[in-house]
Amino acid sequence: MIRLKSLSLQDIKNVEKGMVVFSDLPSGGSVTGIYGQNGSGKTAVITVVRCLRCLMAGWSVPDECIVGLVRQGSESASISAVFSVGDDEVGYSVRLKPIENGKAHVGQETVELRSPGERKRVLLDHKVSEEDEMGLLVSTLSPVSQWNSLKSVRRADEKFRQEETLAWSQGRSFVFATSFFDALKVIDEEISDTSNLPKAKRDARDTNLRPLISVLSALSNYARENMRIMTTREGAAVSFGCVPIAHGSRFDVLNITQPVIVPQDLQPVIEQMVEQSNEVLPTVIPGLQLGCDMQDDVTDDRQPGVRVFLRSERNGVAIPFWAESEGVKRIVGMMSLLIRMFNESDVCIAIDEIDSGIFEILLGTLLQVIAEYGRGQLIFTAHNLRVLEVLSDKSIVFSTSNPKNRFTTIKGVRDSNNLRNMYIRAVNIDDQPEELAPRVRKSRVAVAFNKAGRVMRKDDHA
Repeated sequence: MIRLKSLSLQDIKNVEKGMVVFSDLPSGGSVTGIYGQNGSGKTAVITVVRCLRCLMAGWSVPDECIVGLVRQGSESASISAVFSVGDDEVGYSVRLKPIENGKAHVGQETVELRSPGERKRVLLDHKVSEEDEMGLLVSTLSPVSQWNSLKSVRRADEKFRQEETLAWSQGRSFVFATSFFDALKVIDEEISDTSNLPKAKRDARDTNLRPLISVLSALSNYARENMRIMTTREGAAVSFGCVPIAHGSRFDVLNITQPVIVPQDLQPVIEQMVEQSNEVLPTVIPGLQLGCDMQDDVTDDRQPGVRVFLRSERNGVAIPFWAESEGVKRIVGMMSLLIRMFNESDVCIAIDEIDSGIFEILLGTLLQVIAEYGRGQLIFTAHNLRVLEVLSDKSIVFSTSNPKNRFTTIKGVRDSNNLRNMYIRAVNIDDQPEELAPRVRKSRVAVAFNKAGRVMRKDDHA
């Protein structure tokens, strides 16, 4: 089983420094909610999880994720993640260097391993800097002695340099690149086929190369197959007559305002979404079922397709699904993700603003059930405080007003305490080591509204 254990951010968006430790629950699952004032770094955590997924999958980080990620005025930004991989603990750190247009290059990547009963050791530390006078990237691979032995095999150094240039230009990881991974396997085969293997190469193979191949394979498959992130962009799609559906390693957006033709390979995905939704929907919204009409058709580019139209059925009455409330549409959009998290221990789901448009008591019940019985990992942000009454304090992280220590937990919580009340108290009287949110005084707000009204009246007279 693979599980994200902790995440450290430095100079990411409005977070100078912050660390989130994700909870472990008696069910074997992990549910962590991040709460706090607007603009205090909650969404930054979801964005970083998305960046990690792209990097570990070997993909270029999309512009909407990477642009503006490095805190303004900083020379670089750093992300450090710790994963449990079976019995081992694996650390993956990445340093991002800002470039023009708000984007960033991957400047350094480090992979560390701690096995049971052993000290943590660096398997690979890859650094790359700007081009030299000849237009070539300057890079290093550490530990130096081990990687010098490995790079000498079958012109591996030349292959590494080619991949470095591509990864640098495409804004993706060098360490998790497919060509780098393939080169590592070739080196392993070449060394293993060599008789009278020098001790330096044998040690490098056993202590660095083979553990690294195993770790990279595990994390890359985990990122591609088992990590899913739902940002506010996908969540807001319901407001525009769309439902996001998880399809393979990506999201597709299904137009629900009219019959729409989709590629034929989406048919089983939609059928599964409808079937899964109809197992859960009636238990949370009595009488509600999701219907779907499908028939064969062709897409605009003349490829095999399916015409799809979703409908909502309740108490014998059917209406187009687009006419449903945004909350119901959002629940359906999240349903397949939550079902996977509930049933599969290797799955990590991250959802930004999970409470958007959803009845607070219903949301509390859903999250309570997932926390008590779910097997996978759920990371979410929210504003609705009902959740604080149903989840353990170990499942809640709060953002603070201090950008140098952005995330914390409330101190002094007992089993008999109501975490919601404690949070409101902490905000109002500031009795925690870090200020959770600046106090908003009603009198000052009223005066500000009054002054704003005078400005408006002054403009009208002008």
